[in-house]
Order: sequence, then structure tokens, then C-alpha cells
Amino acid sequence: MKKILILTIILLNQISYSQIKTKLFYKDGKTAIEKCKIKGNTIKCENGNKKLKFNSKDLSAIEQYSKSGTTTRYVYMKIGNSSKPKLMRQLIKGSASLFEITKMAAPQTGGFTTAYYVKRQSWDSAKKIGTMKYNKNKVAAYFSDCPLLLQKVNSNSFKGKSPFKLISYFNKNCGN
Repeated sequence: MKKILILTIILLNQISYSQIKTKLFYKDGKTAIEKCKIKGNTIKCENGNKKLKFNSKDLSAIEQYSKSGTTTRYVYMKIGNSSKPKLMRQLIKGSASLFEITKMAAPQTGGFTTAYYVKRQSWDSAKKIGTMKYNKNKVAAYFSDCPLLLQKVNSNSFKGKSPFKLISYFNKNCGN
């Protein structure tokens, strides 16, 4: 019985600490490849017997490589007037970049909520564009220099209020 309990604890520890191949982008320009996982705003890695923790003081970004071959990029970015950067998943990179932060909304039901953020190259920080969908008033404020985009938003041309389609359209038609 004792052996089964020890084996179960070891297996659960391995499953709960599942790490994937991650490229770390240090603030000084160096890079490294480690096995890591994201825990909130912190990156936890394991190198041999050493456990390492990184945050926005150490890193500017990371890229995680799944076994299926997809790459997911995360960037530390300031939001609005906040002084502490948040780790955000980068969905689009361009003259306007799109980011998301997904959080557990209701732990008891397992529901998630996604907040979307946009950052234009001239801005110092990212700005929230909406939760689960984009907000028309924020789009009008952030993209007033793109009448084509505002016209499409006002005529409900973007089905499902997808911020992905909206930012892609801006980059293709209005971004420099």
C-alpha cells in the first residue's frame, strides 16, 4: 500500500508540473532554452535538479513550443498606467499588436474569461479593448485615425466582434 501511495504522489507531481520546451528572452538580449511552465505572471523552469523562477524583472518574452509544432509567444507588457508588466499571450504582431490574458472566471465551474489588449507602436503600454469581444467605444477611441475600420465596426462587418479580425484589418489597411 505504501508503494502505491508513493508512486501515485510521484505521478501526480509529474503531471502537475508538466513543462514544455520554452525559449526565454532575457532583457539583456540573451536567450536560453529550458523546460518551463507558466504560473500566473511567473515562469517556472527546471534545469536538472535546479528549479528556476523568472518574471518581468528578468525576461521580456518567452516562446513555448508544443509537441504538435505550434509556437505560442508571451510578452511582458505594461497595461495602461500600471507599473508592473503582465505576461500576455501575443496573438498578432504589427503596427497594432493584439494580446490576451485568460483567467479562470469561476473556479467552481471551470469557466474562463479572456481580456483582449491592443498596443500600437507609438504607445508606451497596452490598452484593454474588451473582454470576450471588442468594445466599439474603445475601438473608436484607439483607432480614430482609420475611418475605414470605424466604418466597418459601425456597420457590424466583423462577425462575432472578433478583435483578431479587427486588428488584422487595421494592420492590412491602415497600419504603416
